[in-house]
Amino acid sequence: MARRLQDELAAFFFEYDTPRMVLVRNKKVGIVFRLIQLVVLVYVIGWVFVYEKGYQTSSSLISSVSVKLKGLAMTQLQGLGPQIWDVADYVFPAQGDSSFVVMTNFIVTPKQAQDYCAEHPEGGTCKDNSGCTPGKAERKAQGIRTGKCVAFNSTVQTCEIFGWCPVEVDDNIPRPALLREAENFTLFIKNTISFPRFKVTRRNLVEEVNASYMKTCLYHKTLHPLCPVFNLGYIVQASGQDFSSLSEEGGAVGIAIDWDCDLDWHVRHCKPIYEFHGLYGEKNLSQGFNFRFARHYVENGTNHRHLFKVFGIRFDILVDGKAGKFDIIPTMTTIGSGIGIFGVATVLCDLLLLHILPKRHYYKQKKFKYAEDMGPGAVPNKATQRIPWTEAMEGGPAVCCQDPRAELVERVAAIDVAHLEETDGGPEPARNGVDPPLRARAASVIPGSVSRPPQVRPSLSARKFSLQERPAGSSLEAQAGPYATGPASHISPRAWRRPTIESHHVAISDSEDCVQLNQYKLQSEIGKGAYGVVRLAYNESEDRHYAMKVLSKKKLLKQYGFPRRPPPRGSQAAQGGPAKQLLPLERVYQEIAILKKLDHVNVVKLIEVLDDPAEDNLYLVFDLLRKGPVMEVPCDKPFPEEQARLYLRDIILGLEYLHYQKIVHRDIKPSNLLLGDDGHVKIADFGVSNQFEGNDAQLSSTAGTPAFMAPEAISDSGQSFSGKALDVWATGVTLYCFVYGKCPFIDDYILALHRKIKNEAVVFPEEPEISEELKDLILKMLDKNPETRIGVPDIKLHPWVTKNGEEPLPPEEEHCSVVEVTEEEVKNSVKLIPSWTTVILVKSMLRKRSFGNPFEPQARREERSMSAPGNLLT
Repeated sequence: MARRLQDELAAFFFEYDTPRMVLVRNKKVGIVFRLIQLVVLVYVIGWVFVYEKGYQTSSSLISSVSVKLKGLAMTQLQGLGPQIWDVADYVFPAQGDSSFVVMTNFIVTPKQAQDYCAEHPEGGTCKDNSGCTPGKAERKAQGIRTGKCVAFNSTVQTCEIFGWCPVEVDDNIPRPALLREAENFTLFIKNTISFPRFKVTRRNLVEEVNASYMKTCLYHKTLHPLCPVFNLGYIVQASGQDFSSLSEEGGAVGIAIDWDCDLDWHVRHCKPIYEFHGLYGEKNLSQGFNFRFARHYVENGTNHRHLFKVFGIRFDILVDGKAGKFDIIPTMTTIGSGIGIFGVATVLCDLLLLHILPKRHYYKQKKFKYAEDMGPGAVPNKATQRIPWTEAMEGGPAVCCQDPRAELVERVAAIDVAHLEETDGGPEPARNGVDPPLRARAASVIPGSVSRPPQVRPSLSARKFSLQERPAGSSLEAQAGPYATGPASHISPRAWRRPTIESHHVAISDSEDCVQLNQYKLQSEIGKGAYGVVRLAYNESEDRHYAMKVLSKKKLLKQYGFPRRPPPRGSQAAQGGPAKQLLPLERVYQEIAILKKLDHVNVVKLIEVLDDPAEDNLYLVFDLLRKGPVMEVPCDKPFPEEQARLYLRDIILGLEYLHYQKIVHRDIKPSNLLLGDDGHVKIADFGVSNQFEGNDAQLSSTAGTPAFMAPEAISDSGQSFSGKALDVWATGVTLYCFVYGKCPFIDDYILALHRKIKNEAVVFPEEPEISEELKDLILKMLDKNPETRIGVPDIKLHPWVTKNGEEPLPPEEEHCSVVEVTEEEVKNSVKLIPSWTTVILVKSMLRKRSFGNPFEPQARREERSMSAPGNLLT
């Protein structure tokens, strides 16, 4: 033990391994490889290092801004006389900040005092005192109404108010602007920034700016880009706007100061860049910028004021930037990322070399080496001794003096694994287009190998007669009538059924670049759900497409409300003996054994189930219904009443069949109802269904789609509720959707939706108009009391469903029979496919040869079963 530990430590510390390299002399691959490397190199150096400065660490800034304005303007208005306007008059706020307003125009209402006067007609007109409610103020009122209707002018009467009189009249904006001289005002900006990470502080008064320079300079983008004194007219013009029009009604301008500093250089190179932007744009509604302020004074003991409606330009100073400085950590990270990106060249060239070029199979042989684990104590046989190869396969050069086990897998890079079985002592049939003699020839590739006869697979003798098999008997048409619901013994135990599919082959198709499971070629993804995806599967032998649902076993076992069924009828538990405790996956298999035997024209048919025990996935093969869901909700074109009636008849028959099998669906809705090629509606997606014993399921958990949930399912009482009544409610909501194109209860918020479902009555829109019989049925199906809600048997007899008895539905005994399963059927409900590790091993093998894996013990091959039938968890 100590010696072994010593050897392991020596190997760990004193040995080095490196990946195997294969030198390929190919001009196309070589040129592509160097071109990709050149592009990556230009990207890493040019963009990442030079432009983005990926070798630096960065810091954001902290900023402070203060402003000062200079300029005078003069106005001469009636009621005010000549007046000089300076900074204290036209700048708001007066102290200066990063956001301020410069007044450029105004409307003045002079000498207002609190008194009684007529309000402005904009607040409303009147004809007499009854139109003026005393003490009331309208939205645009300028005072409190007294209840009198008085003359505003010679033609208009308005309500008398108590307020500031005379009232403001702002209909006519002065044009041109009264303070148009503001175009020549100057703005001084003082900006201080700090980069705390680097402990660097800068001001926009950089080294080139001194006191004498500031007295004479005005900012210009090219002549004086560092001058902190700006002309307001220049700012507005640089923002793309016209000062004359902007000053009349006001607007907004952004002044952006950007600091982009590379601190690898001297700090004096860190300088601001100024940019100007118009912020409001051109709007037809609520143009400009304005506000009001008043100047108060006292005259003869009475308070008076001058009211100003101000139009101005709002300036917002926005400071942004960052600083960068060399740091070893981001430098090494960027270099590592760049080296990693060089791997793109290898990936693309491998794709070209191994999958596109004509000699791709030869290159695969040279690139990959395979080793097979013989197991402890295994001794190589003659087929695995060091015997030179005498001939080469696929046109490659002869190779000798190599391990034949590794060389075999290298030479045959795409051989299918075939499962050898004896069938009734007769000759073995061809599988996947390969005759048995070819396998014998392929096996002889290994010198000295001895062919062994295939072992007989044990058969199941205690197998009960399956409903999937078809005994001799009468045809469907002879017994079913016009309302037949499927080709099965739910009409007669002697009717024909589709036999269970059994297959024993798994392979990877290299020609079409798609996975093949048994006889199914997995193609494009056609759907996705909470527990897996649905893919299109093609059965080449039948020339038919199916829908294969790939489910996660972990998610399936954890899902809320997964069906649990009592022990099989006739079992020891049913006879009074102790119940067998099933493991979670055994419950899944028992459920599949039951569901796969459901056979009804209104229930989606499951054909087969495959399982890889080493992986998480179950593969369920269903009939493909190309027409998809019967309806998408909401929709603008609901069904005519007659079409909805026919679809409801299908749903009710399918639902009755499920309830007869003691299954409640729990998620009936249009998207789970698929339309078959025969025009019948089929129930699908049993992901949240429940199985029950007794007469009805007593549920206590919430599952399904919120808009289709019954009131009792979302109640806070904690009491159990009927599963059958739950399905009837969801079917009633579905019927409502059929005729109106929307759900009866709709809300964006789940709590509000629950409140509507529990408390609000069903409302029938005026359009489209439906019959009273249909309304009666919907109201009975959407009865909020589950005890009085109509049941499936009564729905079948409803006058609207049967056209007053003219078109009756078949009774339960004509289309329903009990599905029974034995323990053997549960055991064989899901059969196994080889582990995906085996599939990966043979992925690149020769398509035209097929023989058993010579390195796999016969016992292991005997344990594998390649396929299994199964049904209904879509």
